[in-house]
Amino acid sequence: KQNNYILPSVYQGNYNAITRKSEQELFPLLTKLGIHFYAYSPLAGGFLVKTSDQIKHGQDTSRFNTSTVIGQVYTNLYCKQTFFSALEAFHKRCEKYHIKPAEVCFSWLLNHSLLKEGDAIILGASSIEQLMESIHDSRGIPLNADMIQALEDLWKVVQNEAPSYYI
Repeated sequence: KQNNYILPSVYQGNYNAITRKSEQELFPLLTKLGIHFYAYSPLAGGFLVKTSDQIKHGQDTSRFNTSTVIGQVYTNLYCKQTFFSALEAFHKRCEKYHIKPAEVCFSWLLNHSLLKEGDAIILGASSIEQLMESIHDSRGIPLNADMIQALEDLWKVVQNEAPSYYI
């Protein structure tokens, strides 16, 4: 800015219920500079919507397949015992209210996260069916206080081991 360079209008970053470290430094800076945030990986590469068993034992077809470079990256980011414990507690809360974890995660991003008007959520999919399901799940259902607290509890458990926003 001091050199009269044109600032970017958008920053694209990993942001979801378990990658919130950007809230402390990055979001305030982007707001100050008038830069929008486009959140990718809203479901943490599928981690937030799968069970621990699906992640641990779905190696042959999963994004968490450690025989691929991407699988190794996602495994290193999320496959930690604290994350699995937090995931199981989060899923139990979702089951209590008969809400899909994806609906909760998208609703939190839309209504309770630091995203603001002009920001966006980037949906990724490996099939048309998965894209349509994500579009449906991202309609932004209202969350009760207990579900909002479930996401705060999830973050409290994983925050010390959560990936940094500048990875």
